[in-house]
Amino acid sequence: MTYFEDETAYSYGADDKLVNVGWLDVAHEYPQGAVAEDFVRRLRQLCAAGTARTRGWHRCNLCPRSAPYPVAIAVANDDQYYVGDAEIRVPQNGPVVYAAPTMVIHYVLEHGYRPPAGFIDAVLRS
Repeated sequence: MTYFEDETAYSYGADDKLVNVGWLDVAHEYPQGAVAEDFVRRLRQLCAAGTARTRGWHRCNLCPRSAPYPVAIAVANDDQYYVGDAEIRVPQNGPVVYAAPTMVIHYVLEHGYRPPAGFIDAVLRS
């Protein structure tokens, strides 16, 4: 998967309101810390729905090579689903909309990623 620094301009399309969050890579450090269970619950739901689906799957390169391939599995409402093949869009107050890979839920749960406060607030309001 492509790496983008959090809160930079999204570059996959022409929408200048989109802002990157959660595009992690093993070669770059990322913020870590605890997040609220309400945030995790809502993020799971958003990632299960996904948008902008791709024709392929991205493997988490933060996981050891012995981890399951091809993608990570998340759980929402007692249903398992794969992540790594889509994105989510989360509107912030104002004109900004966050764009994150569905893999963001895996990063939060398995790698301790703590997204920016604005993204967390937007997810909780969504």
